[in-house]
Amino acid sequence: MSAFALRHRKVFLACWVLILLISLPLAAKQSDHLSNGGYTAPGSQSREVEKSLNGFPGYDRQELAVVARGAGSDPQQRAAVVATVSDAAQGIVGIEVTSRVSSNAALLNKRSDAIILPITVTGTYDQSVDAAVKLDQNLDSLGKELPSGVEVGIVGQDGLWAALSTLAKDDLAKAEAVGLPIVFIILLIVFGSFSAALLPLSLGAISVTIASAGVYLLSREAAVSVYVTNMVSMIGIGVAVDYSLFILMRYRQELIAGNTRDDAILTAMRTAGYAVLVSALTIVVAFAGLFVVDSNMIRSVAIGGIMVVAISLAGALTLSPILIKALGHRGRRVKKQMAASTGREEFGSQFWRRWSTAIMGRPVIVLIGGTAVMVAMALPILTINTGDSALDQFPPNDGTHAALAEVAVIHGPGSLGPVLAKFTFANGDSEDPANKTVVASFSKQFAADPSVESVGPAIPSADGDELLIPVVANVTPDSALVTALVKRVRAFDTAHGTSEGVKVIAGGTTAQTLDFRDLISGSLWKLLLTICVLSYFLLFFLLRSVILPLKAVFLTSLTVAASYGALVMIYQWGALSWLLGEPRIDYLGVTSLPLILAVTFGLTMDYQVLLLCRMNERYLATGDNDRAVFEGLASTAGSITSAALIMVAVFGTFAAVAVPGVQQLGLGLAIAVALDASLVRLVLVPAAMKLLGDLNWWVPKWADRRLRPFEDPVEVQVEANT
Repeated sequence: MSAFALRHRKVFLACWVLILLISLPLAAKQSDHLSNGGYTAPGSQSREVEKSLNGFPGYDRQELAVVARGAGSDPQQRAAVVATVSDAAQGIVGIEVTSRVSSNAALLNKRSDAIILPITVTGTYDQSVDAAVKLDQNLDSLGKELPSGVEVGIVGQDGLWAALSTLAKDDLAKAEAVGLPIVFIILLIVFGSFSAALLPLSLGAISVTIASAGVYLLSREAAVSVYVTNMVSMIGIGVAVDYSLFILMRYRQELIAGNTRDDAILTAMRTAGYAVLVSALTIVVAFAGLFVVDSNMIRSVAIGGIMVVAISLAGALTLSPILIKALGHRGRRVKKQMAASTGREEFGSQFWRRWSTAIMGRPVIVLIGGTAVMVAMALPILTINTGDSALDQFPPNDGTHAALAEVAVIHGPGSLGPVLAKFTFANGDSEDPANKTVVASFSKQFAADPSVESVGPAIPSADGDELLIPVVANVTPDSALVTALVKRVRAFDTAHGTSEGVKVIAGGTTAQTLDFRDLISGSLWKLLLTICVLSYFLLFFLLRSVILPLKAVFLTSLTVAASYGALVMIYQWGALSWLLGEPRIDYLGVTSLPLILAVTFGLTMDYQVLLLCRMNERYLATGDNDRAVFEGLASTAGSITSAALIMVAVFGTFAAVAVPGVQQLGLGLAIAVALDASLVRLVLVPAAMKLLGDLNWWVPKWADRRLRPFEDPVEVQVEANT
């Protein structure tokens, strides 16, 4: 493949340039059609309530509101605010500003200079979030039409998520601006050459640009979550840089060993390029595992990850050899090493050869000690708490808190997120005396509930077969008390309703968050099992070994557990508060958990494959397990460490953002990569392989016969001394 690309390099370069030029304007518009929703759980009670709301003509959904602070007592000023908000809401699907709302908005809040404009929600939950984002953008563009000194903000659960996506987007842009220079500095230190350092970074930028264009095209045809842009950026830069780094470092090793430039390129592509292919497939498998989670947001992220990895792979296999040939062996460091070369392959630097000797000299002690450290880091997951509060994500000084306080003063803190209890009757309709008794019992019970501010009147459906009762809490909708209230409403069905032929389910924004959290938590074991099984069989097929894939899956699972445990220690226990400050949340964001699992599995397999492919190469050449492990570790340890530093730098910048949910994702991935590339790949893997000996490479004869036609057809040159 590489030889073909080199022979037709002008055609390949022209194709890449053309694709990039087409992608640039599309990538600039990638956020135009992305969805801010995707947090509903199909088949859940909240989803069932949502789908039935249009059947209750007497229910006016006002789960969003615009708070205008500084409007004062001037009627003309208040009217100007109302007119501006009405203009901003024009043409937005899912919300509506009615004349009645405008009339209510004219009522001055006597305790402050703010006015509240409730927004009627006419669409689904997902449409409501997207509408809030669009409304916020329109208000920002119409800001000059507001009276001087007036500040507007959107509140309500969907409004909070909308504002949060904007906050996260701004923070991530800053993180990328900091991360890319850090990555370049690391590459410059590794290669000692400006042009060599620029090559991997250029491939990363190309991959992200083309993948972003693909996201834009996909979003025009299907619902794609806005968070896919974060995944494309984080994974694209790291993976594309790592792939080209692996190939370029192997190319330099071949040059130093005395090979010609063309032979060095082809050898690098046959070995490191093959490892890149295998590692890309493992990452694709890990992201594909996310499809077991029945969530549009999670699946969108999976699609974005698969897309950017596939593009990075294509760039590594077709564009890298062309650019490397053009680059040559520039750089004083590599020229000096070539001049001092003995013409034989050197397996790593002196430091890494000593490291390999030390690890393999005491494999039992190293294996026990390293495993004990990983298990100790993983144990805190036994106390893990998960949550998903939008309000907790905002800094204390953010204006969102003040806007919510204004709503709480006038309408109560729970007014924009009532728990919606829907009654369905098996016998008779809502006017049946027995059914009315059950409804009255419900209203009486929850009117006395300490978490409830009020229980609204029962609203009949258009056909009279169902009832809807809004239950307004006396705390904000994302409070744990409201989550407990939702569970009590649902428990009423079992305790009272079912025996009377009355079914009671609970919906609303809090119920939706709870159902989504349960969906994610309940899918984690399926996700882990799917990724483990798929990864095992993929590595078994590619490495032709029974033991190595099993060890890889086990150690990667341990790395994920250790990463979770570290996050528990940081956020729940405050372990690093002296360095990071007191964490704003004391739980782990439920959305981060499956993403950390999938991305960690994919990326850590990246290093595993590079290491094992090199060891396998040396084992085929020498037939000696100990020598293969030593030479494989010594020659790839520098590449793995450099690649891990780049990944940690990329994820570390995302860990520095202000939004705790994104911060946890970045920090969790940075910890996982750091652990895997240091303690696992450089300590546990070689120690275990030393102890297992030739068993590492055992495969049943029947499987070996069937897999042999798929092995690398290039002859393995056996050294004379073997």
